Amino acid sequence: MTHTGLANLFPGMEIKKLDVPSYLHPMAAINWIMNSYTAGLPEHLRKQFLSLTIEDLLATFANQNYVDHPLCRELSPAMQLGLACGTFIHAVKPGQAAAPTEYFPL
Repeated sequence: MTHTGLANLFPGMEIKKLDVPSYLHPMAAINWIMNSYTAGLPEHLRKQFLSLTIEDLLATFANQNYVDHPLCRELSPAMQLGLACGTFIHAVKPGQAAAPTEYFPL
């Protein structure tokens, strides 16, 4: 949760300290994501992914050209859901007509 989201859970209270413990450091997130991402790739792509430098990763995906790259396309769907920076859902109430889905590809 973001620090502002956390503070919003306690309206009217005086926040004395807002801190990042070492086990929640951004490097812990990077480590978790990289290890999980690697585990979610098919075996034939793991070595390729692990051989990339951080500079390679940043340059390769600078323009958000994820969809067509095998390192993105072949990441398991479960891992995509688990590591995504966001998701969306398209739902309708029971008994109501569904809206066209061309704007919401699932």
